[in-house]
Amino acid sequence: MDGTARAEAHCQPCGGPAPRRVRHGRPARPADRAPLKFDLDRAGHLHIIGSPRSGRSQTLRTLAAALGQAHGTDNVHMYGIDCGNGALHVLASLPHCGAVVDRNQTERLGRLLDRLGVELTLRQSILGTRGTADRAELRRSQPLHERLAHNVLLVDRFEVFEREFSSYDNGSYLERLLRLLRDGAGVGIHVVLAGDRVLASSRFSGTTEDKIVLRLNDRQDYSTVGIPSKSAPSDPAPGRGIRTQDLSETQVAVLGEDLSGTAQAEVLAALGRELTEREAAVPAARRPIALDVLPDRIAYTDALALHTPAGPMRPLVAVGGDTLTSLGPDLTGVPTFVVAGPPRTGRSTTLLTAAE
Repeated sequence: MDGTARAEAHCQPCGGPAPRRVRHGRPARPADRAPLKFDLDRAGHLHIIGSPRSGRSQTLRTLAAALGQAHGTDNVHMYGIDCGNGALHVLASLPHCGAVVDRNQTERLGRLLDRLGVELTLRQSILGTRGTADRAELRRSQPLHERLAHNVLLVDRFEVFEREFSSYDNGSYLERLLRLLRDGAGVGIHVVLAGDRVLASSRFSGTTEDKIVLRLNDRQDYSTVGIPSKSAPSDPAPGRGIRTQDLSETQVAVLGEDLSGTAQAEVLAALGRELTEREAAVPAARRPIALDVLPDRIAYTDALALHTPAGPMRPLVAVGGDTLTSLGPDLTGVPTFVVAGPPRTGRSTTLLTAAE
C-alpha cells in the first residue's frame, strides 16, 4: 500500500460530541485528495470486496483504528469475526472492542450474534416507543450520557463465514448475521464485511450501496460487483480500490511506514494502549459487552478466584457467562439441585467440586 496514505482521525475526549465521520483512505487521483470517510450517523453497512492479499484485512484494521481515535468507548462499540489468519485479533487491544471471535469458536460466535440480535430488538423497541424516525433523531434527543452507542461488527474473509455457516446449525448463524444486515443500519448497528465476489450475491449485495472493490484476480468478476469491464483496473496496487457509487479510485490508508502485517499490528496495539489510558474514566455500563472465552478446562483454584459467594449455601460448581464468573445453585432458595448426564460426562466431578 502507498506508505504516504495514513489513517487520519482527530482524537475526541470521552463525554464530548464525537465527530461523525472518520477517514480511512483517500481518492487516488492527484486532482482529488479529499479523504475517504465513513459517516456513522449517515452510513449503514460497508462491503470491502477483493481477492486474497488485496488489502481487505488492512482496510478493516485501518477503519477500526480511525474509529477508535475519533470516538470514545461510550460512543462506538466494535466487535470482530475473524475467518482468516488472525489479522483482526489485535483489535482486542482497543478499549472500544468487546470481542474478536475466531470462526472456530462456534459457541462464542453464537453468543456474539445473539447479543447483537438482542441489542437490535431492544433498539427497535426504543425507536417505536419514542416515535422517532431513525437512530440519528433518537441520538439527538438523548443526553450524552444516555445516547445509544454505534455498534460496528467487522467480519474478515466473509466468504469463509458464508461457506462454513450457511448450513451449520441449520443455517442459524448466517441467518442471524443476515438479520443484522437487513435491519441493523436503521438502529445504529453497522456491519463491515470484507470478502470476495460472494458479496456480489443478491442475498448480500442489496444490503448496502457503500462498497469498495479492491483487486479481483479475475477481470470478469468486476462486472458482477457493479463495475463495468471498461472501468476495471488492469493491475491495481494493494489497497487501491474503486467505489461502486461513483467509480472513483481510492487508496486505503496504512498505519505506519512498515507495511508488513506484524508492523501494522504493532502500531494498532500501541494505539490500543494509548486509547485505554485515554478512556479510563468511561464507566463499565457505557463500554462494549465483553465476551470472555469459555475455557475447555479450568482448575478449581482458578475458578475459586472468580467466585463471588452470595451466601454460605451457594457452592461453586462451574464458571460461565459473557464475563467469566462463578456459577452454582442457591440451595437456600431451592434446596434441590440435579446433576444429570450419561456416564463419564463429569457428574461425579461436579458433586466433588460442589462439596469442596
